[in-house]
Amino acid sequence: MRRHFTVLLPLVNRHLQSPAHPEIFGGGDCIHFQHSPLDKVGVYAVRQNAVICHNLMAALEGRPLQAFNPGGGYLLIFNLGDGTAILHRNGITASGRFAWWLKDRIDRGFMKKFQLSGELDEE
Repeated sequence: MRRHFTVLLPLVNRHLQSPAHPEIFGGGDCIHFQHSPLDKVGVYAVRQNAVICHNLMAALEGRPLQAFNPGGGYLLIFNLGDGTAILHRNGITASGRFAWWLKDRIDRGFMKKFQLSGELDEE
C-alpha cells in the first residue's frame, strides 16, 4: 500500500518573513516563497543568507526590511556517488567525470570561504 504525504512549508513574503507571524523569518528548502515558488535547490538558500541576516537585524533595530530577489538561473549538478555527476543549465545537460570534478571544485571553494577551524589546511 502506497501512502502519499503532503508537506506544508511555511509561507514567507518577499522579505523572507512569515505573513502570519512577522517575527519569524525563514529560507532555503524549508519555506514556500509567496511571491513565486522557488525550486528546492541550495543556490536559493545561499542567495537568501544576506537578506535574512539584514532583515533579522533590521527587525530588531526597527529599520526597513530588504526584499529578496531570487536572481537569475543557476547551475544544477547532481553527484551520482560514483565519481560522476549530471549537470544542467539553460537547457543543456551533460554527465560524466568532468561534471563531478566541477561540482567538487565548486563545493570545496564554497566551503573554504566559510572554514574557520583550519581543517581544510590539513589536506
